Amino acid sequence: MTPMSPRVSDPYCAAIVALVWGVVAYHLARREMKSALGNDSTMHYLVGLALASAALGAILLPAPLGLAVPITIAGLGVAAWSDWCVSYLFDEITVTTAILAGTAMLVGGAGLRSMEGGMTCAGLTSFVYFAALLAGKETGYGDVKAAAAIGFAMGPAGGLLAYFAAAIIFVVAALLHAFRTREATLGVPAPFGPALVLGMIVSAPFTPALDTLLQSLIS
Repeated sequence: MTPMSPRVSDPYCAAIVALVWGVVAYHLARREMKSALGNDSTMHYLVGLALASAALGAILLPAPLGLAVPITIAGLGVAAWSDWCVSYLFDEITVTTAILAGTAMLVGGAGLRSMEGGMTCAGLTSFVYFAALLAGKETGYGDVKAAAAIGFAMGPAGGLLAYFAAAIIFVVAALLHAFRTREATLGVPAPFGPALVLGMIVSAPFTPALDTLLQSLIS
C-alpha cells in the first residue's frame, strides 16, 4: 500500500475543483434527463449536502484524499439525483468521476492504493449485480461504476467502509419506507445511488485513520 504523500494542492483550490465538477455534472444530468427532471426536494437537499460535504472534505481531509474524495462526492451526489429521478446513473458522470478520482490519487502518490480500491469495490458490487440477476431481480450496472469511483477515491479500506455503510443506509431506508407506507418493498427496484453517496459522506472522516491503522498492521 502506497504511503500518503504531502498535500498535493491548496485545499481551497481542491474545494473549487470539486464544486466546479459538481456543477458540470449537474448540467450533464439535466441534459440527459431532459423532461424527466425530478422535483423531489429531498433529492435536491441530497445534492446540496453532497456539494457542501465535498467542499468541507477538501479543506479537512489530507491529500490526496482531500482532492479525490470531494470530486467523487460532488459527482456521485448529482448521479444519485438522476438515479432517483430516472433510475439511471449516467456514464458521463460516473465514469468521468472515477477517472478524475483515480488521477487525483495517482498525482498524489497513491495510484496503487487507488487501483486496489477501485478493483475491490467494483468486484464486490459486480458480485452483488450478478447475484441479483441470477435471482431474477431487475438491476443496472451503473452502481458498479459508481462503487468503482468510490474505491478509486478512498482506497480499498475506505471504499469497503463506504459500501457497507451504504448498504446499511439502504436497508434501513427501505424498512422505514415499508413501515411508513405499510407496503412491502422486497423485490421492488429502488435506487442505490443515494445510499452510496451518503455512505461515502459518513465514512470519509474515518478513512485517514483507517488507512493509518492498516499501514501499521502491514508494516
